[in-house]
Amino acid sequence: MPDFGRGWMTWARPWMIGLVASALLVSGAVAQDGLRAAKRSQQAIPLFSIGPTLTIDNGIAGDGRLEVASGRGGETSTVLIDPVGAALLQNIMFELNHYVDVGADGGGVQLGNTTITQEPTVTGPNQLTSAGNFAGPNGTINWTAVASIAPGTTRYVITVSFSSTAAFGTVRFIQYVDIDVEPLDTNNLVELGTFGSPDFQLVTVQNPANGDVGMRQVAPVVTNASCIGWAARPYSQLRAAITGAGSSYAPGGSIVGLGSTTDPRFPGAPAFGPEDITSAIACDLSPTATSATVDFTISAEGSVVSGVGVPTLSEWAFIAMALILGAIAVGALRRQRLHAA
Repeated sequence: MPDFGRGWMTWARPWMIGLVASALLVSGAVAQDGLRAAKRSQQAIPLFSIGPTLTIDNGIAGDGRLEVASGRGGETSTVLIDPVGAALLQNIMFELNHYVDVGADGGGVQLGNTTITQEPTVTGPNQLTSAGNFAGPNGTINWTAVASIAPGTTRYVITVSFSSTAAFGTVRFIQYVDIDVEPLDTNNLVELGTFGSPDFQLVTVQNPANGDVGMRQVAPVVTNASCIGWAARPYSQLRAAITGAGSSYAPGGSIVGLGSTTDPRFPGAPAFGPEDITSAIACDLSPTATSATVDFTISAEGSVVSGVGVPTLSEWAFIAMALILGAIAVGALRRQRLHAA
């Protein structure tokens, strides 16, 4: 007969610990799925990216892989990364939207909801181009978005070029991001560098107890435009403000509904959270110009701590190339419109 005295605890204890750990993992995953489902049920626009999407990647297989399902205007709700040691790709993006706010007084409209003249189309290796137009203060404003990922990098670059036959007038262009790093409601937002300088970054990252997975918005690069500041609020207050009465922006951040905190991974840097955080960067097109370019970059990383810093020389070269490709795409579209007329 087997001994069912105290000895059974010796061999049963590891199994019990394993069962409890498994239950905690499952319950945690269910909870996070529930939070995502609740967010999607609350969403007004979009449920996912508007219109068709195509997937581009950085060419890495396994650890360090980046995939983006890119839609109109470079918008996306799917940014997949494979952190070192992770078994599967993780989606850490709930929404990346680009809004045009004609008059800079609220009522922002996603590029994906404007008049579309070109759905996302492959125009180069890991490069997609889409185009459309919207009514500006002084007439139609055309836009062309070139979305791309350089091989071997963690950066998703969206170069949006604007053109019009008349001066733009007052037009604000906004990149809004809702980065979801699990656990969703315990993320920190950290401000690095100085707004308006190349070293500026907004980093959304897991609570230190959960890991270092995160994403950063990098300082925009603009031509015939000026970036006025950034804003942050808990989900989904900022999106509601952008599409509604409008949001305020400031170089040091217009922070609403978020508490100040400290993040030991970024000593001395302004930090906010923990919360399910959304953020936005706003740039105004030059009102007297008839052409402008805004280059937005996000970086999705398995460890934002190791990735702190401004873009490398090769990454700046890629950003410059993205700007050039955007200008070429705009020129091609202009020639097509002239021939069509």
